[in-house]
Amino acid sequence: VYARNRRRLLKPLKRIDREYEYGYRGLQVGTVAEFYDSLYYFEQAYALPVVGHVATTPLDGIDTARVLALRSRMLEYKTRCLLLDRGMPAKELELLTTGLELRTAEIDPLGLQFPAGEDLYLKLMRHTTDVIKGCLEADMDEAARARARADAAFIPATERIGGRFLLTDQFGRLVSEEDLKGHWSLIYFGYTHCPDVCPTSLSTMTQALKRLGPRAERIQPYFVTVDPERDTAPVIREYVQYFDPRLIGLTGTPEMVHRLAEQFGVRFEKGEADPQHPEQYAMDHSASLFLMAPDGRFVTKFAYGISAQTLADKLAEYIR
Repeated sequence: VYARNRRRLLKPLKRIDREYEYGYRGLQVGTVAEFYDSLYYFEQAYALPVVGHVATTPLDGIDTARVLALRSRMLEYKTRCLLLDRGMPAKELELLTTGLELRTAEIDPLGLQFPAGEDLYLKLMRHTTDVIKGCLEADMDEAARARARADAAFIPATERIGGRFLLTDQFGRLVSEEDLKGHWSLIYFGYTHCPDVCPTSLSTMTQALKRLGPRAERIQPYFVTVDPERDTAPVIREYVQYFDPRLIGLTGTPEMVHRLAEQFGVRFEKGEADPQHPEQYAMDHSASLFLMAPDGRFVTKFAYGISAQTLADKLAEYIR
């Protein structure tokens, strides 16, 4: 029964992950402040830009110094949205918000307004993101298109990730799925012109492998470009040297890169370019790390925003 229920829920959960991780413009507009720390998952998994919170839970009490510290950060980062929690007191709210130009909205982390049922988690996730987007005055049409793309995308109800491919590393050598076997593989999809998410993720990977010490020798890290038009082998060779010395960068034809990304459930899209500088554009893309076993099996995915220490601890658990 449990296995059947798991299979039934796996597809909508993957659809949610795809929708929020890629193309969910509503989570990337401005910064958010929380009264209580109830959005940690969204911060870690989907890079929701949260500047801070007053308290972790109502049981912690409200410290005036923390209220003023959060108010200062909200002013510094021009925070546009403050999220309150249904059914939880918000003492010192006036002190926190007086004189600030921002909107407040109420999320429901405990699901107090929803009836119990097997789809409760799905309802909570959708409700929370819709509240956040509304509070941030996001582009709701674009968010709706992202949701429609996720609904229409083929998402298998299994955990089959990976497949056959043939790419080129930073030295011009061919690399296939067979080269991923015989060792643990840690794979990240990004691009060299990425201003923040990619270098942050690769730095996290580098620091985590350093913390593993000699055990890291069992793990081979890979960087797969989603921008093969600009990321040639020489460009990638220059880029990866700033991270783990063992990092292998992979590029190839647009068709092969797209095929490999699809095999891993990674979405990416070329942003609008300046007509005067068509070579200057951004790539919207998923930002997770994938761990593959020595036999080529997919093991797990680490969400963007994970700390280096947490990543190192989890990797140590898997490879022991």
